[in-house]
Amino acid sequence: LSELKTSLQSWKDLEEQEATLTEILTNFQKEEKQVLRKLEDLQHKIPANFPTPEAWLDNQRKTIRQIEDSREQLMKNLGLNAHTHPLESEKQEVQLREKEQELKSAKEESEKILLIIQQRKEEQLHLENHQNNIKVRSREIAQVRQKLETLKSSLEKHAIQTISELKSRIEGLAASSQARE
Repeated sequence: LSELKTSLQSWKDLEEQEATLTEILTNFQKEEKQVLRKLEDLQHKIPANFPTPEAWLDNQRKTIRQIEDSREQLMKNLGLNAHTHPLESEKQEVQLREKEQELKSAKEESEKILLIIQQRKEEQLHLENHQNNIKVRSREIAQVRQKLETLKSSLEKHAIQTISELKSRIEGLAASSQARE
């Protein structure tokens, strides 16, 4: 009787563990899907002509260097023309202000790209963690299921195949035990 009671408690515990682990696994799988969607959204922010955000950033840095070089040339020309060609100087001052604005926009774009790279790395780390957690929980569920199958196999010698049959057998043995007392 005590062996059957222990088996009943083990059965209940194992089913509870399996349910808890399955719920945890399901949550990890949902979170994994969310992370994959975030990574996909980040990928869509990268222009199609760049395979990675890093390639996009490299290109943006080259663009910034070109704008800076162009700005430097305008500044030199402006200094040379300031006294000799006043009208040309005004035109170059406008061009210089436009170059400054272009440089500011290019640097802002560069910051946006850096943010995308950072977010992508964070999401990839989250994805790895979720995938590892899914593997661990899946193994744990398999182990619990194996223990439950082992328990069920050991109860087959008593012609017990379900938890309700086990409960009935315990109640029957308890009733006959009380009747003898």
